[in-house]
Amino acid sequence: MADSISRLDLLTGSTAGRDTLANELFNPMSPAALFGRRSQGCTGLTWAFYGGAMILAGTPTAIPNGTVTLTNSETNYVQANPATGAVTAVTGAWTSGLAPLYRVVVSGGVATSWIDYRSMTLATVP
Repeated sequence: MADSISRLDLLTGSTAGRDTLANELFNPMSPAALFGRRSQGCTGLTWAFYGGAMILAGTPTAIPNGTVTLTNSETNYVQANPATGAVTAVTGAWTSGLAPLYRVVVSGGVATSWIDYRSMTLATVP
């Protein structure tokens, strides 16, 4: 919540149909989930992310949910191409011209920690 007073329909212990209301609350927030970590699809060296809508070359474009393969025993830099919406993972450092999404540390064949670098503007590395 950004403010001390919420503008959302909040759940309480006595809220009827909590699951339906929760889903109705999540739906309008989905644009902010673009490229967010999709935990149900993350396993081993597979990093899964949510798709969504973004503007590509002036055209509203649907980006599907997707995955990238991480490199074991490395720090992986998951990034998006703001011109195409393509997501890649590299080791070593961020790639100039691409938008940072996550820095993921991988050890023993699994992601052990990550930092979210997403921004709504898809700012790119200079």
